[in-house]
Amino acid sequence: MSLRAQVLLSVLILSLAFGVWTERERALALWTQATGGDIAAVEVEKSTTFRPVPVIVAPVVEALDADRIEAVGTGRAQRSVMLRPEVEGKIAAMALVPGRPFAEGDVMVMLDDAQETLALELAEIRLAEAERVQGRYQRLQGSGAATTATLSEVETAAQVARIELAKAAEALRRRSIVAPFDGVVGIPAVEIGDWVDEDVEIAPFDDRSKILVEVEIPERFLGRLAVGHKATVRMPAFPRRVFEGQVAALDSRVDPVSRTLKLRVAVANEDDLLRPGGSFRVGLRLEGERYPAVPELALQFQRGGSYIWRVADGQAEQVPVDLVRRGRGLVLVDGALRVGDQVVVEGVQRLRPARAVEVLETLAPLRSPTGDTVVAGEERGGAPVSPAAARTGGG
Repeated sequence: MSLRAQVLLSVLILSLAFGVWTERERALALWTQATGGDIAAVEVEKSTTFRPVPVIVAPVVEALDADRIEAVGTGRAQRSVMLRPEVEGKIAAMALVPGRPFAEGDVMVMLDDAQETLALELAEIRLAEAERVQGRYQRLQGSGAATTATLSEVETAAQVARIELAKAAEALRRRSIVAPFDGVVGIPAVEIGDWVDEDVEIAPFDDRSKILVEVEIPERFLGRLAVGHKATVRMPAFPRRVFEGQVAALDSRVDPVSRTLKLRVAVANEDDLLRPGGSFRVGLRLEGERYPAVPELALQFQRGGSYIWRVADGQAEQVPVDLVRRGRGLVLVDGALRVGDQVVVEGVQRLRPARAVEVLETLAPLRSPTGDTVVAGEERGGAPVSPAAARTGGG
């Protein structure tokens, strides 16, 4: 063999040897990374391939998919008016004191009514005279001394006198401003002696037994609301107080621009703490459908979606699910799960379909402080509950 052929053969052998060595080192590096640097893990893996995988499981519970929305609105009194006079005149007397309650029909302001009082007295006298003449002619007609036409004239005069008396009484009534309903008066803008007319605002008058708050919510929640739905209401003046209310009315249409629905919430104001015109934050809990719920650690993700490892007949079973909502350490999922199914929360790394498992511990179902199943989504942004906390009742 020539020298050149020997050199080429040697180079080829060295190249092959170098390639084999390189592939060995690459494979060894990858395995070392996977096993944490322990080459002996190869034998360990071989010896444990068919051993049951130790896992910690938790039962599937059922929880309500609930939303809690908040909206800010302006409150107003159940009934509210601005007191104004019906006629012009000078204020002769006034009982308006800010914050004073009045019952319906109570006189609050009186205008000077001297002329109206005299007109009423005159009308009463004229009516009395007309009725006296009417009675005399009625007696005369019975004896034939009065004609029917004359009697008709005096009866008409008496009727006119009655109308004049009613007009005088109405004119006198208009000189007084009375409470239109039970309520509380605000700060008056006039004083005794002021001249007022129909355009002058005397004082605000409110029925504050209930406060009505109008807010707008997204139209997608329309099907989950009805009159009587419970609500919570807060006011900046009382940051630690929560007032109970309920939906009193829903608007008849959705705003086509904002796609929101206006609703009115009524709040009882028995302590008279709340004031119309204030800013109110309304909270509404909207209940939805019920779904299987599992601890957050049980939910796994892969490129094709999310899934849960379920233990059935001592083996691991992969169950595809769709995530509905997170909340209070639980996730609501939509999938082929039933209440009471055991799902793996720890030890999922070595699981494969049909792989035998050994249940080391079964966690208690996550529950609210009242013992009811936690409602996912009621509080958004809640911290996940760890298995250790769940075992000790924390979270």
